[in-house]
Amino acid sequence: MMQRIIRLFFFCACCVQAVSCQGLRTHKFLRDIESYIDNCPDSALAALRGIDTLSLCTARLRAEYSLLSAIAFDKNYIDTTDTKIIEPAVEFFSRVGEKDHLMKAYYYRGLMCDYSNDRDNAIKDYTLSWDLAQTSNENYKFKGQICSALSRVYSYNHNSNQELLFALKAEECFKKAGDDYNVWIMQSIIPFCYGNTNKWDISDSLYNAFLGQDIRDTAVYANAMMNAVKAKVRKTEPEPALACELFEKALSMGAKPSAGNLSVYAYALEQNGNKQAVNSLLPILNHLKKTPKNFGVVNLWEYRIFKNRKEYEAALSSFENSVAAQDSMLIIILGQSLEKAQKDYYAEKASRLIAETKLRNTIFAIVLVIVLTLLVFVIYQAVKRRKEWIKVVGEAECLRNDLALLEEDSAKSGSDLSKLRKEYVHLFKEQFSIMDELCSVYWSPAQRNKHEKTLRVAVNAVKSISEKDNLESTINSHFDGVMTKLRRDLPNLSENTYRMICFFIIGFSGKTIAILMNVGVGTVYTTKNRIKGRIQELDSQYKEHYLELLS
Repeated sequence: MMQRIIRLFFFCACCVQAVSCQGLRTHKFLRDIESYIDNCPDSALAALRGIDTLSLCTARLRAEYSLLSAIAFDKNYIDTTDTKIIEPAVEFFSRVGEKDHLMKAYYYRGLMCDYSNDRDNAIKDYTLSWDLAQTSNENYKFKGQICSALSRVYSYNHNSNQELLFALKAEECFKKAGDDYNVWIMQSIIPFCYGNTNKWDISDSLYNAFLGQDIRDTAVYANAMMNAVKAKVRKTEPEPALACELFEKALSMGAKPSAGNLSVYAYALEQNGNKQAVNSLLPILNHLKKTPKNFGVVNLWEYRIFKNRKEYEAALSSFENSVAAQDSMLIIILGQSLEKAQKDYYAEKASRLIAETKLRNTIFAIVLVIVLTLLVFVIYQAVKRRKEWIKVVGEAECLRNDLALLEEDSAKSGSDLSKLRKEYVHLFKEQFSIMDELCSVYWSPAQRNKHEKTLRVAVNAVKSISEKDNLESTINSHFDGVMTKLRRDLPNLSENTYRMICFFIIGFSGKTIAILMNVGVGTVYTTKNRIKGRIQELDSQYKEHYLELLS
């Protein structure tokens, strides 16, 4: 039974390890895709489509895959409306509180709602994304994208002041990001926003500045030129001729005029006195205003055309139709309920704050438990180590006392040994001192004749003993191989010097050594001092012993 449990445990461990390794590989692969998704979106999308979704074994991997997929669709100009693609990212990152990822997840969900004309949810998600973006001082390009999207959706809801505000913020963010192209794009949009707030002179001035720049995108430039026509005819000092010229140039560049653009062009022609061209356009406008979304704007410009012609009956009819259309527009706006969307935003923001508060409280509780556990563990370890320290200190004190006793005994033994060694050296040298005296008498002419026979025997004995090998062997046997050690420590001395050292050790006088070595007495003492100096410089454990023997 136990073996089965162990096998099951190891099997589960292997499965967990395999899943973990697979998850790490997938995570690394997703990081690689993220690194090139901006520059090579088509390759990134192909790589994402090649991932086996079964390998997304954790909520984080599924969230990262979800967010990267939404980004890849947008970068490849695939206007998807399926919010299920991004939901795993929104759910996971809102739960763990990763603001940068959550900011992007809200933005792309808002973009999908925008594509499906769900303006309420679009503005809610864009606003949530912008709220998170303001907590960061980085990624100004993405902040610019959020502001641009908010400006666009406020335009759909006819909230012109907010439309202009976020268009200006978008331009500012793109400038901080150093994104010149998107700055140029926003400079084509901002004059339109000023026009929607009826600031036509500012709008016209900004259009003139934009149209004076180099063309970076023909479609954008042509569209801005088409929209500039309205500013030319609505500003304080209208320029209908220039307005007509801009419209015709925009057409030649491929711009596709809306019903509103065509109506403005007709009014510009009317102001310019080209009634024949206007009359040819009126049937087209009558056809276009049959569409509900064009009804109001076409009637408004027809009213201005007929008023300019002083055809007041037709002007009144067009005006009434325009007012009716505006009433309908108000109903549509109320139906879209921007206020409702904003209430939803604040409600969701409140719920998100509650969730964040709960998360913070949970994290605080977990951290508190961990800290308390660590504190208890640290206190326990400190008490345990203190006891061990006290025990070690006690043992160390005992060892210190024992060591002191041993050192005392050792010092006493060393002192006794030193005394014994000195006595032994003294006795050893005394053996040869008699011979030294006899040799002195022998070599003294005054004393030699009296005891010649006896002295000759003694001198021969000294000469026999003083033979190098015999004398050195004798000294080694009595002094624990001191000459062998000295030869090892001072290997570069001559054989005569070693022989002289032997004479120094046995205690011969300088005169005797001088006669035996056939050198001057001064040379003997000079050599002795030189040898002592060499020994003093040695780093040997026998240095003191050598000096003691030579003293």
